Amino acid sequence: MRIGTLEDAAALVTDGSTVAFSGAVLRGKPVAAARALAGKRDLDLMAFTGSLEVELLLSAGALRSVTSSYVGLGSHGAASARSGCSSAASGPR
Repeated sequence: MRIGTLEDAAALVTDGSTVAFSGAVLRGKPVAAARALAGKRDLDLMAFTGSLEVELLLSAGALRSVTSSYVGLGSHGAASARSGCSSAASGPR
């Protein structure tokens, strides 16, 4: 049963919110949900492993911080390093 669109859900997220995404590297990533959040600002993102959704939100300027055990594109190489997002919880690159 569908009770709303991704845009409806994204409208409930305010600037400065903490959001969490599931999935593992390039499997099961909520890219459409990330796209719906791309207009937000100062989001704190939590993910077990980050990849495409982190890249999408970083390039949109939506993230304040990322907390994750890994951010990259698996066998396709490292995710690009972009300024504008910092986190005290970030680990080695």
